[in-house]
Amino acid sequence: MMAITDGSIGAGRAGNGERRDRLMVRSIREKAARGADGRIYPWGDEAIGPEFANFGETALGVTSTVGCFPRSKSPCGCEEMAGNVWEWCWDWYDEEYYSNSPEENPRGPVSGSGRVLRGGLWGDFAEFCRAAYRYGHGPGDRDGFVGFRLLRT
Repeated sequence: MMAITDGSIGAGRAGNGERRDRLMVRSIREKAARGADGRIYPWGDEAIGPEFANFGETALGVTSTVGCFPRSKSPCGCEEMAGNVWEWCWDWYDEEYYSNSPEENPRGPVSGSGRVLRGGLWGDFAEFCRAAYRYGHGPGDRDGFVGFRLLRT
């Protein structure tokens, strides 16, 4: 088991000119899931169903391997960005932030007690798997329903 900390998240081969991996900020993850057309789910606006994602109605009851839902691809080619496990984003979470934020390119809160999660979980209702839905979770909390997707820069 490996601990993921603020310092290690962006450390992938830094300093030698090779790739760097880091958590996505919520806006990049949302764009990767929704595409430029702002779709509801990564595959489009068609309602989520067991053929698209591992969520409550799929009734697997556990996480699934990437590739189990080939119809889930986003316009960017990312697979399974809805359901399966919540994915960490780098941004701080504030439930009230968007009610007072700028309409264009909101940057998110500068601090907080939780980080943004996106994507939904294998046992969730459809609404939690929408590409724009976000949830907050303490960065020190550990459980089996949160994972992460790294952005290679």
